[in-house]
Amino acid sequence: MLSTRFMTWCMTLLSLLPGMKSRSSTLRMSMGAPKHAATMHHWLMTRGPLKFSGARSVKSARCIPGVMLLMSSFLHSSCLRVLDLRGSQITELPKSVGRLKHLRYLDVSSSPITSLPNCISNLHNLQTLHLSNCGNLYVLPMSICSLENLETLNLSTCHFQTLPDSIGHLQNLQNLNMSFCSFLCTLPSSIGELQSLQDLNFKGCVNLKILPDTMCRLQSLHFLNLSQCGILRALPKNIGNLSNLLHLNLSQCSDLEAIPDSIGCITRLHTLDMSYCSSLSELPRSVGGLLELQTLILSHHARSLALPIATSHLPNLQILDLSLNIGLEELPESIGNLHNLKELILFQCWNLHKLPESIANLMMLERLSLVGCADLATLPDGMTTITNLKHLQNDQCPSLERLPDGFGQWTKLETLSLLIIGDTCSSIAELKDLILLSGCLRIECLSHKKDLTIDAKRANLRDKRKLSNLTVSWTSSCSSDELKNVETFLEVLLPPENLEVLEINGYMGTKFPSWMMESMESWLPNITFLSLGNIPNCICLPPLGHIPNLHSLELRCISGVRSIGPEILAKGQKNTLYQSLKELHFEDMPDLEIWPTSLAGDSEESQQQYSCFQSLKLSLQVDVQR
Repeated sequence: MLSTRFMTWCMTLLSLLPGMKSRSSTLRMSMGAPKHAATMHHWLMTRGPLKFSGARSVKSARCIPGVMLLMSSFLHSSCLRVLDLRGSQITELPKSVGRLKHLRYLDVSSSPITSLPNCISNLHNLQTLHLSNCGNLYVLPMSICSLENLETLNLSTCHFQTLPDSIGHLQNLQNLNMSFCSFLCTLPSSIGELQSLQDLNFKGCVNLKILPDTMCRLQSLHFLNLSQCGILRALPKNIGNLSNLLHLNLSQCSDLEAIPDSIGCITRLHTLDMSYCSSLSELPRSVGGLLELQTLILSHHARSLALPIATSHLPNLQILDLSLNIGLEELPESIGNLHNLKELILFQCWNLHKLPESIANLMMLERLSLVGCADLATLPDGMTTITNLKHLQNDQCPSLERLPDGFGQWTKLETLSLLIIGDTCSSIAELKDLILLSGCLRIECLSHKKDLTIDAKRANLRDKRKLSNLTVSWTSSCSSDELKNVETFLEVLLPPENLEVLEINGYMGTKFPSWMMESMESWLPNITFLSLGNIPNCICLPPLGHIPNLHSLELRCISGVRSIGPEILAKGQKNTLYQSLKELHFEDMPDLEIWPTSLAGDSEESQQQYSCFQSLKLSLQVDVQR
């Protein structure tokens, strides 16, 4: 006998169902289409209640919209433990639901229900009640507070303005979710009597103005989410009494002006999120008492948020997020005391102009995010001792022209967004031992007065097998004396075989390197995107036609090329041209005159076509007046 009987209602089952007998523990009733629901409704109304002889043994029932009239068949079940009515079209529960003495789980979420019957208080064994997204439910009956075994109450996205005054009677309640109850503006003082409550969620309660002081009596509370409570101006002064609180989320409490000094008494706190608290200008010194704090998020502050020195004495802090603190100009030297810090996130701290020398003391640091720190000009040389560093995100830092000398000691480095090289910049040879580099790497060449060929060989990019994206660019023109240096540099900079994206921009040489001109499909068989741009001196393109996985080809500002003809084929190749190409972008190629869609000839081998030309996206911008 199957443990679950799945009945999909259709016309044939209508005649079979009344006599069904079942010992199955679960009954699912679904309706394939609205017209079947209408048929079932008519059948039940004309022939009377459905008699399902196995109903009393059903322990779990899942009712899909359209079959609610069948509820009477099993609401007298002495065994029913789970009743799942989510998404149904019921507007009220029948009074007979109060007879389900053994019901543990009731879900009426996402239904148009307007009220709950008082008899719900008879469900003494109910442990979970889901009423989320019941937009027509404005009031909870007082009788709900008689559910002495209730552990989870989900009221998310309902329209309650408050909770019943006797909510505190739910002594076994562990989870109360009122997220996105946008009409909620007050809470009863009895909420502080929920001594078993562990998770309290008020996220998105945009009209919640004040929290009762009695909330600070919730000694079992582990999670308190007040994020997006936009008009909440203050926290209870005695919030420090929440001695077992582990996670406090105050993100996007934009009117919150101060944090009570007592917060330092929450010594077990692991996570404190105060991002987007735009009215908050400082933290109390007492935050230094958060000895177990592991994550501190202070991101997205339009004005400078003063960091008390005490924040530098958090012995277990692992993540410090200060991103988008527009007014932040420097970090305190005492930040070097955060010996267990693993992530320091300074994303788009536009006015940050330096890092303290003490950052070299962060020996456990694994991630340093400096993306968008436009004023940051240098990194402390002592940082090379941070040998656990795995991710250095330093793109969009226009003033940062060099990394610390000896950065090659970061042998665990997996992410390096940008490396600027040149006569007075970092040496590309430092990449030699960084064999774990993965993802995207951009190499920007500022000048080539010095021959960097030897350094480029030492870099040994070919062995960086986890790199998937490589961009090599030149930001300035070069003299004729420097031209050879540019060409030999790119010649020895052979990318790894697994590379998928290659971009070359601003190259001033007169010829492409041999690894591009001779069987590029052998050197880089996995390339899917190739971009060549701002290359004024090359008159011949590499043979691109036989790169097997090339999906997208972008050619921009290659002014010396007049014809793209037979040279797109490597010598001796006989396969279909551009067999995977989907997107082709030409831009600003004023001298381009010829681009063949096939190679003319008498032999079958010469009649080679673009196999996917029909899906090609072509954006030509060429001079057609010539």
